[in-house]
Amino acid sequence: MQHSHLTTLHAVVLALDTLCQDGTCIDQLLAGSGIAPADLQRPEMRISIAQERQVFRNATARCQDLGLLLGRRMHVSSYGLL
Repeated sequence: MQHSHLTTLHAVVLALDTLCQDGTCIDQLLAGSGIAPADLQRPEMRISIAQERQVFRNATARCQDLGLLLGRRMHVSSYGLL
């Protein structure tokens, strides 16, 4: 895997914080991504764009307005995939 195809967990964590405020849906949103809940506590961790996309596919299935919700919470320089 090339380094240029890796990203941080920033957007994933923000999506989980937005949709899973009580922590109950984290496993469902991470399903199929290869990201473990424990990985969310590792700020140095890098994930592939494909892993990030899987989380966002799962998340948008729950909330089609996710992009708008995250847009309110993210700085413009953080948008990346979104």
